[in-house]
Amino acid sequence: MKQKKTIFIWSLFCMALYLCLLAVVSLSPIAGKNTEFGTPAMLGNLFLVAASYGIPMILYGLGISAMRYFLGVVQVFWSIPLPFLILFGLMANAYFQETKGQESLVLLFSVFLSVLCLMANILWFIFCLRRKEGSKK
Repeated sequence: MKQKKTIFIWSLFCMALYLCLLAVVSLSPIAGKNTEFGTPAMLGNLFLVAASYGIPMILYGLGISAMRYFLGVVQVFWSIPLPFLILFGLMANAYFQETKGQESLVLLFSVFLSVLCLMANILWFIFCLRRKEGSKK
C-alpha cells in the first residue's frame, strides 16, 4: 500500500511539472503558431499528457500492478524531449537576451522547469521501481 501511494504521489508530481512546462513553453517565443497559449492545439497537448499519465494511474489504482511498468514507459517517453528543450532553450536564450529581454526570462524559466522535470523523472524511477525490502529473487 505504501508503494502504491508513493507511485501516485510521484506520478502526479511529474505530471504537474510537465503540464506547467507545456504551459510555460507555449508562452515562450519557441512555441509555434499552433501551440501558442490558449490555442486548441496547446490544450490538446495538455490533455494528451494528462491522459497518458492519468489512465495508467487509474488502472494501477484498480489493481493492475503491471501499470507500474507502463508508467515507467510513460516517464521515459516524456523525458526524451527534455534534454533537447534544455539545449534549445539555452541557445534561444542567448539569442533573445541580446534582442528582447522579456522572452529571455520565459526561456530561462522553461529551461529551469525542464531540468526539474528531468530530475523528477529520474527520481520517479529511484523511488517507484525499487524492490521491496523484504522480497528476494
